[in-house]
Amino acid sequence: MKNTRKIEYRPDIDGLRAVAILGVLLFHVGNKHFTGGFVGVDVFFVISGFLITGIIKREIETTGTFSAKNFYARRIRRLFPAMFLVLFFTAFFAALVFSPTHLSRTGGALASAIASVSNIYFWLEAGYFDISAKLKPLLHTWSLGVEEQFYFLWPFLLLLLIKMKKSWLPPLFLLLIGIFSLYLNTVFGDGQVAWISRHFPTVAKWIEDGQATIFFLLPFRVFEFAIGALTVWLMHYQTRQWVYEVLFVTGLILIVYAMLTFTDKLLFPSFYGLLPTLGAALVIYSGQKSSLRILLTNKIAVGIGLVSYSLYLIHWPIIVFWNYLRGEISHSIIAVGIIGVSIVIAAFSYRYIEQPFRNRKYDLAKPKWKYSSILAVTMLFFVGLHMKYSNGWTWRLPKSEILFPDAGGAMNFHKKYYGGAGYYGFYPKYIKKPDIILMGDSHGRQYAYGLDKLLVKDKNVSMYVAGDASSIYLPHFARVDTDSSFKASKKVLPEVLKVMQAAKPKMVILSESWLYQMHRADLLDENGKRLHKEITTADIIEGILALKKKIGESTLVVIGNVPGAGYNLYDIFSRPRLPMFSKVDANKYLGRSIKPTNMAFNNALRNAALSSGKFIFLDPHDILCHDGWCKNLDEQKRLIYSDAYHLSRYGSTEVIRGFLPILEKLLIQTSSLNKKEKRY
Repeated sequence: MKNTRKIEYRPDIDGLRAVAILGVLLFHVGNKHFTGGFVGVDVFFVISGFLITGIIKREIETTGTFSAKNFYARRIRRLFPAMFLVLFFTAFFAALVFSPTHLSRTGGALASAIASVSNIYFWLEAGYFDISAKLKPLLHTWSLGVEEQFYFLWPFLLLLLIKMKKSWLPPLFLLLIGIFSLYLNTVFGDGQVAWISRHFPTVAKWIEDGQATIFFLLPFRVFEFAIGALTVWLMHYQTRQWVYEVLFVTGLILIVYAMLTFTDKLLFPSFYGLLPTLGAALVIYSGQKSSLRILLTNKIAVGIGLVSYSLYLIHWPIIVFWNYLRGEISHSIIAVGIIGVSIVIAAFSYRYIEQPFRNRKYDLAKPKWKYSSILAVTMLFFVGLHMKYSNGWTWRLPKSEILFPDAGGAMNFHKKYYGGAGYYGFYPKYIKKPDIILMGDSHGRQYAYGLDKLLVKDKNVSMYVAGDASSIYLPHFARVDTDSSFKASKKVLPEVLKVMQAAKPKMVILSESWLYQMHRADLLDENGKRLHKEITTADIIEGILALKKKIGESTLVVIGNVPGAGYNLYDIFSRPRLPMFSKVDANKYLGRSIKPTNMAFNNALRNAALSSGKFIFLDPHDILCHDGWCKNLDEQKRLIYSDAYHLSRYGSTEVIRGFLPILEKLLIQTSSLNKKEKRY
């Protein structure tokens, strides 16, 4: 019987893999030109859809059936040996250098990667205060989870469709599920699905981050696999030579254009994903016939393509550990070095790991290899679970260096000790006549603890907190980085203004992460439509003055940017102290120099407050900084910041204590003015 496993080798597809992996690499090392290099993963999905569908289709048409055992055995030999090696060394190195928070997260990712559900794991932990992607060494395994889930479902569906003996049925099905997948992107992209909210409130909370939902989960990526699978049927249609040339060039242009122009701020994949995936399909369709195929079939491109799987697995943990131990990649020489080292290790992995297992030099079907592999994988899986559920192996830490309460990890510390913890949303909802309204994003809410402690409880002042992490509280402004933040941002200020009109508070305190919000905001016209304007400091000042008009006689106090620690100090001080990897000079982290951008913005607001006389400006730098140096610990050596930039309850108290004489004076003045108005 004909061996259906072997298909014609396509060097151009390996060349296309090279384009995809180089885009991913350049994006991950921070190349300023390849801001959309992440679409290389989408190109891989198209290639997988094409190759896997072709293999399965040929086997079914030749033998009349499909061997799941043989298919999954081939997938395991192809994917798992190199993946296991990377998982093992990543877990080993993480145990040496990671703080408990990061090791716990890595352990969870390790177990989920082995179980082929890491995309679901990273989706569930995504959020505003989630640990930076740059510190997750197994984050890239999300794409493997998506592929493996596709492999579990698609062979049996294809078998069923082909068995129906209707040649038009499989491509029609692929077209329909591809369209449906794109439709799901539009429905779930903003995180607001009405019927799910009504009937499944728990699930509704999971999908609130629409950007993460459509990025990580298989249903929203199906159209990319479907495009690759559809190409299998299109290969039967021949055309003229000049058409192949045009399609080949067009496909490459679409891929490269996406890599050069897309950014990680896009709601992706959605319809944006069509550009690189259709481009990949065009290249696959025309790659054997185009006279320009040498661009992909030359030895360098094919060589990189052959090692692309190992290169994809290896490069990201190297980048993460560099970021963790040395700081972000700041020089092109470092980026080139990381890429070079990754390619060398990937070539080694391809030669000595991938190839021997694929060619059955190490035959996983033999009992000694099969059972030892199962044992090794099982042990690594439970090691991951143990890391996850034992708080990241805190026994590795030198207790004498912990200068603050042990909250079990940096994320737990932030959640517990953040200055706005416990004051979420609109707090308290029952208050009718607050003296103070505190409003803003998480950098506004961070002052709630200090105000509550020093004014509300000590001075018998009532306070209402209006805080939303995704919003900018200025008239005609809105956050526009995601659909959900855009919708939320348009609603919050009108709600607060209603409270103000009814309560007429003595004071309104506004604080935002101003520079952060400026880069994620846009101005709206009278109908709530975006103006697509780049926000400037002058726009912020105009917005503050417009807000003052709306709040009437209440005193408006605007707080500027905080200095920020620049590092998550809880994480820094709770790392293992292995001299060869992580020697920490504590003095380096106890303070930082003033950031010029912060001071320039704060000074602009200070000058606007003085020249207009319409609002009071308060600068946290005046409290936390002296002679150009800003402290990160208070006098009791407690952390001023709960993460890298948000004030802890200690920092909140420190700053509000410094502002207290001014705030008390303003409250007294406002009370005096109100009494005079009542007299007359």
